[in-house]
Amino acid sequence: MKAKTVEKNNTAQLQQICLERNIPFVSFRYPLDETVTTMVQTQNLPKELHSLSELNTLKGFVITPFFNKKKNASYLLEPDIVVNEEQITSDIYRLLENTKHYQTIEYLNGQGIYIAGKKEFTSQVLSIQKEIKNGNIQKAVLSRIHIEPKSTHFDPALLFAELSKRYPNAFVYLFQIPRAGCWLGATPEPLLLIRENRVETISLAGTQKLGTLPPEKVKWSIKEIEEQDIVTRYIEKILSGFKIDDSKRKGPFTQVAGNLLHLKTSFSFDKKALENRIGEFIEKLHPTPSVCGLPKETAYELLSGIEPHRREYYTGLIGPVNMHGDTSLYVNLRCMKVLEDKLALYLGAGITAASIPDSEWEETNQKKMTLLSVIEKLNYNR
Repeated sequence: MKAKTVEKNNTAQLQQICLERNIPFVSFRYPLDETVTTMVQTQNLPKELHSLSELNTLKGFVITPFFNKKKNASYLLEPDIVVNEEQITSDIYRLLENTKHYQTIEYLNGQGIYIAGKKEFTSQVLSIQKEIKNGNIQKAVLSRIHIEPKSTHFDPALLFAELSKRYPNAFVYLFQIPRAGCWLGATPEPLLLIRENRVETISLAGTQKLGTLPPEKVKWSIKEIEEQDIVTRYIEKILSGFKIDDSKRKGPFTQVAGNLLHLKTSFSFDKKALENRIGEFIEKLHPTPSVCGLPKETAYELLSGIEPHRREYYTGLIGPVNMHGDTSLYVNLRCMKVLEDKLALYLGAGITAASIPDSEWEETNQKKMTLLSVIEKLNYNR
């Protein structure tokens, strides 16, 4: 396709066309990078994945739910347009305006949205702690949904741009896929990064509000250290199961993520260790105890009975896979779903035996502000 003219606000215009016509697309910006990449699939709908092991041989942008169950599918957007800001031309706009307009918009009705108040959330924390005391689980990550009214001038493209400015250390994205919906987020947690023949995976757990102390001087509670260690030991066990014995470990150390701090430990090793097994490795890792619990299956079944809402793609995975040999998968945290007349913000907190219910509720409120502070700023400036 020969370029003709480059328009102003190219990415926002491209996003707007895709949003209006319900064309599958994603825009994203890597941490500490100013380049926004947009991928669009104009031919057919994104591929539905039955197993993450299919990612051994496929490439594209993957979007998975918290758990691969019947209610929410995993999708692979296989782009036929991949552009950054400077590469978007009027020819691309015209191509999209002539692309099939998908009518599948049932996701807008907010089915499965349930709002738990503080009293109910506290009761859920105590139920989890009872299971921990009885020796059934070590940890479970409890989630809830906060509903924010959607203003008449709400603009996903504008929010994406503001999130990119506000959170340079996060993976910021905006995607729309028929049957999955329209989601935005600014997540601090990579699950799997493969670049220059090196693989990196991390454990991220424990949360504090960002204060005045430099990160290296921040003190962590026994509960937070224990929570992080559970995730770290889980990853070490998986590495051992894949016979990856030469990984380099760094941490735990404190990482800044917007208005919050987290404890982080990273592991890196040679890409050859995962040759033809990337999909199986992803499937084994996800979901980690940082978003589910331990043991994983037991914690999931417990949460399925306690959480009255559907997590959908919150705490799922998002990111490009096998694109030019690289993979960058992130856990979908600090995210929200765009509904017809409201915004659903998804929040969570790791529950252990040492958890204090009021503190866990407050932690979810702090996480809420990652997106809400930007939404309120945009509303105020209108």
